[in-house]
Amino acid sequence: MESQNHLSYFARIKDALTRHPDLRAIEDGQIWYSWSMVDTIASQLDAVLTEAGLGTGSPVGLVARNRMPHIASLYGLLATGRTTVMIYSAFTPAALAKELEKLKLPAILADSEDWTEETLTVCRTTGAIALQPTKDPACPIKIVAEGNRAMRGKQREVTPGVAIEMLSSGTTGVPKRIPISWRTLELTAEDAAINFRETGLGMGKDGQASPLVQPAPLANIGGLYAVVTAGIQGWPLALLDKFGVDQWLSAVKRVEPQVSWLAPAAISAIWDAGVSAGDLGSLVGLRTGSAALSPRLQDAFEDKYGLSILLAYGATEFCGVVVLWTLADHAIYAKSKRGSAGRARPGVKLRVRDAESGAALNAGEVGILDLRVDRIGGDWIATTDLASIDSDGFLFLHGRADDAINRGGFKIMPVPVIDAISKHSAVLEATVVGMKDDRLGEVPVAVLALRDGYNLEDGEMKTFLRDQLLAYQIPVEFRIVHRLPRNPSLKVDREAVLAMFANAKLATS
Repeated sequence: MESQNHLSYFARIKDALTRHPDLRAIEDGQIWYSWSMVDTIASQLDAVLTEAGLGTGSPVGLVARNRMPHIASLYGLLATGRTTVMIYSAFTPAALAKELEKLKLPAILADSEDWTEETLTVCRTTGAIALQPTKDPACPIKIVAEGNRAMRGKQREVTPGVAIEMLSSGTTGVPKRIPISWRTLELTAEDAAINFRETGLGMGKDGQASPLVQPAPLANIGGLYAVVTAGIQGWPLALLDKFGVDQWLSAVKRVEPQVSWLAPAAISAIWDAGVSAGDLGSLVGLRTGSAALSPRLQDAFEDKYGLSILLAYGATEFCGVVVLWTLADHAIYAKSKRGSAGRARPGVKLRVRDAESGAALNAGEVGILDLRVDRIGGDWIATTDLASIDSDGFLFLHGRADDAINRGGFKIMPVPVIDAISKHSAVLEATVVGMKDDRLGEVPVAVLALRDGYNLEDGEMKTFLRDQLLAYQIPVEFRIVHRLPRNPSLKVDREAVLAMFANAKLATS
């Protein structure tokens, strides 16, 4: 009964699609598409999947891009109770084919650029039906390759009650697939709607809800957080394929949002570009998170543009934001609590413990952060973040207890990168560390020791890694040494490694 109640909740998306069919729903490529067009895609997807024998609870892969047909497809899957399995679009064709082969899904949605001979070969092998959502109302769902029902018993199934399966960014460990239940997603979407309003979201000039400008990738929890909430609430979205100062600024001037989300690196880029204050005049609140934001930059940015930057803290494991600033808190504590990630949301408990003894620490003391998030259960979740909580409940982050690299909000664990580098026949041993970077916070760099008699050409290792890693995981610079530097205990000397890049001008674009 409980599961059915949550499915009924997400049926509200269908209501949003049909309630005001002619109102603007999603802007893509500077063209607004109506709720009616979104519903056309969602309805046709339901029909195609039903015809293929894939009803409620069936897993469907989505090679997710920030494009209207992909958002419409996600809304259609949610509204009909199917499980969405998110897949990164950053993969090369070869790497994407490997991911699809591993997942063994009965149906996959992807754009034309992702349907290559390599990925279609996997579909023929696994029996998956290959689908392409389009902007053509006459053919909203194109069948690229027919599925094979005879293979259905060998295809992947998901645990009942799972709404979306996401790949984590690695905040609490090695990246893994996180199943998000219908209940968890419902509670997250309800809290997100409140949180957007607390950030300053209201009605636009046309009497419709103010649009959300959406540069965060759909396959990441930050992008999903906004997109799902907008679908349930019937809020319009203006999509960007990825962040660029000119593209984002054009969207802000065009659709006049009251609230937007930007990574700290994007805020820095806007500041460096010297954007005029009048160009951001519609914004009341600017939500940010996923990495550290310089307090000095925050002060200067808020003073120049007359808006509130509201930090947040969350992760895929928590199904989105669990700590944040509200406009009300900002009005009172903006200066005195500068550098804080905010306060816990309702239903979230925080504690800081000593890394060695596990004993609870007092206000202001730095230790390991644990969270208890009601929407995902009653257990305490250990993070690898070093944090302190002051007497007013504001959370301050002090780095990481592990070696994870935070590249502009994308978490990179060194071990998988080292493993990928070590597959090259020339490499004897390797290490990867995070180097401080003004724009992205940190970037990965690597030091390699080569086997006797081997050499590497310029750019050879980056080319080698492109089929094994996502783009943001690939180190920006490499150094070749005879042997890796080690300390007396024979562990790699991190400081000595970092010293090799001390005067380097890193290419972090």
